[in-house]
Amino acid sequence: KLNTNHAPASPLPHGRGWGWVFFIILCFALPALYLNHRHPYLRPLTKMQVQLMQNDYGGMSRTAHEHADMGNRQMAGYYAIALARTGHLADQLFDIKLDFDTVRALGHDDEPNRCLNYHIIDCDYHAGLIRAARHYAVEDLTMEGPSLYIMKILVKISLLEGDWRVAKKYLHIIGKAPFEGEFIRQYEPMVGHPDLVAADPELGAVLHCAPPQHTFEQMAEKPGFIGFYATLKSFKDTEAATWSAVACLYAKRMQDFLMRCGKFIDTTPPRSIIEGLIVEIPKYPDIQQAFPQVELGFDRYELFLQDAQPYMEDRARGSELLFEKYKGYYPYYYFFGNLRSSRKPGDGEQQHNRAGVN
Repeated sequence: KLNTNHAPASPLPHGRGWGWVFFIILCFALPALYLNHRHPYLRPLTKMQVQLMQNDYGGMSRTAHEHADMGNRQMAGYYAIALARTGHLADQLFDIKLDFDTVRALGHDDEPNRCLNYHIIDCDYHAGLIRAARHYAVEDLTMEGPSLYIMKILVKISLLEGDWRVAKKYLHIIGKAPFEGEFIRQYEPMVGHPDLVAADPELGAVLHCAPPQHTFEQMAEKPGFIGFYATLKSFKDTEAATWSAVACLYAKRMQDFLMRCGKFIDTTPPRSIIEGLIVEIPKYPDIQQAFPQVELGFDRYELFLQDAQPYMEDRARGSELLFEKYKGYYPYYYFFGNLRSSRKPGDGEQQHNRAGVN
């Protein structure tokens, strides 16, 4: 006769099962929490990159505004792309903190690369500097290995340049990867059809931004997508003139900025350009005759100067204390934004920014 009276299985000691669950959760959660604490910019930056891939420029702008006090180079670059695409570059560029510490990351040569690989490629591409974007994209493929993201950029650049054979080769490689059918269906029909390339919203916008004549990327100060527009002297339309003036404001090149303001006489210039003119009036009073609308901003400028005066000898502190009240106001950026003195010591910043635009 079989004995069916099996002894009941001994239960786990009280709480041991839940202990293992919490242990496993901690194994995954602690590294994530550490990275988020150590590098808080990673989540919003990654979100903006995904939104860029989806052409969600409004979402990119909202993400940047949600983290306006973060002060991160890459986020600022993607924010500028979003503003350029939505027509708000001259009105909202200075709404976020533009004061950067080095992103401490080492590249293949053990030098601080500031995680700029994708950032520079994306910004050059969307600024219309497709030759510079191709240079950095091919360099990244060579040094860092295959990347679907980079190959997709190279497909778009090849289509923009009419290099159909190269576009077909990259499309063939991408087509072998899973889940890339939508990308292939979107861009493969454009091969050999420049009219379809120009009609595409993204590629058409990049073509519109392209320089009116061929230029050498070495002639533009680094980074090229800012340096090119900061030194641009001939403009194919008002939008290019506006971008160049804003680039000069960002670089605080006020003489170059004033030279570009001739394009805005007898018009209603964007807000940041008016505020830049107000900063220069003490040195050039004739500005008021050419742009009488600057008078409307005098009262606010006087109030700003009163608040700013105590911090003129400690601008790093003023940058922190005045940001919430004056974010988006160009005089705040001119006096307290993008300061070398507010960066952390020992991060190699000086040697990497001796020339060019920060």
